[in-house]
Amino acid sequence: MNSYDIRITRLYTAGTANGPESDIPNVELGGPPSEQFYLVLEAEAGSVVANCGAPYFLKIIAFNDDLGKPEEGLLPQGENPREETFDAAGGWDQTTTPVPGLTKRTAYLIKIPALIPRDCDFHYRATLMTPNYANVSRAQSKEFTIV
Repeated sequence: MNSYDIRITRLYTAGTANGPESDIPNVELGGPPSEQFYLVLEAEAGSVVANCGAPYFLKIIAFNDDLGKPEEGLLPQGENPREETFDAAGGWDQTTTPVPGLTKRTAYLIKIPALIPRDCDFHYRATLMTPNYANVSRAQSKEFTIV
């Protein structure tokens, strides 16, 4: 990564905020289905970006693969796209390894609305971009199923 880059490094679903990636995130090891799960976004930014505190936009889309349409009920709460900043207030932490810059890990709680179809496949897409579009990073989660 060069000092001007931004990058979404991972986007995945999990049963808990600190849990491992799961393709059935609302079920914990043989337990009953839960009405919630987490969407986890991990990202990094180079040292020049890290020192500027500049704004950026983060857009997240949930998609129902079986029905071929966006699924707004599975979006994180709040604005979409979100306007955030490359600093601690935006959820970024300073790092010096492997190179100086910033890292971010955010676990968004997703509450499953009753109208969301069960036993369907879904995925998420995220786009992180600076206002002038000089830096854009995209990521897509693996498919997952809600039971």
